[in-house]
Amino acid sequence: MKNPFLLAALAILSLASCSKDDKCDDWHTGTDCKTEKRTQYLGKYTGTVSFQGDNYGANMTITAGTAINELIADGAVKFTLTDKNSGTFSIAAGTPVNGLVCKSGCGGSFNGNTLTLTLIMDDGLGLNGDGQTYTLTFTGSKN
Repeated sequence: MKNPFLLAALAILSLASCSKDDKCDDWHTGTDCKTEKRTQYLGKYTGTVSFQGDNYGANMTITAGTAINELIADGAVKFTLTDKNSGTFSIAAGTPVNGLVCKSGCGGSFNGNTLTLTLIMDDGLGLNGDGQTYTLTFTGSKN
């Protein structure tokens, strides 16, 4: 006769090792798989912009985009989440940002309530007409 306690323990362990999230598609979570993973990043962030050695106070509001892995910064700049299990995102090269153009390497990440964004930009000739590119960073916390 098999030990019923051993069988019960094995059944409980097998249920505990598999969460409902494991059955959700890539961009959803929760017991009913209806919560979009990106919702944790939505909201207003307050922080600092660093540009050419100067720092400025700044705010950034993140809203949901059209696609399940898209976020929109300040109603204009599209962030594309690149990994379903992290807050890493990219911004497509050629994206206009306040009159400048994002070059390759634009993007950032959400880590808990912190948003870090790096923009490598130019205006076609460099901001000063010298052909150089410039890096702007924003680091902020969710309010």
